Amino acid sequence: MKYSCDNCGNEFDLMPSRLELYNKHYCKAQCKYEAEKMFNPDIAVFIEDLWKHPITELGAMYGVSVKTIHKFIKKNNITNKPGRGYWQKYEAGLI
Repeated sequence: MKYSCDNCGNEFDLMPSRLELYNKHYCKAQCKYEAEKMFNPDIAVFIEDLWKHPITELGAMYGVSVKTIHKFIKKNNITNKPGRGYWQKYEAGLI
């Protein structure tokens, strides 16, 4: 099965069982690195999304890894974010 790289557009073959290891579809590690390096959303929109979705979902929405989301939060000194356990409490109806 042929896939198209989200960063450079090259076509490549990848076994379906390995797709989840590559977060999105990138032909090589360098393309994934470049795509994550370009991650620079509008901070106001990002903070709004941060309170609407867990970080794992944000990574999938923006097409980057969870680590990239954490680095962006730290680099931009975003302190207004859900604390640890927020989403579990939210799903349990405690918030």
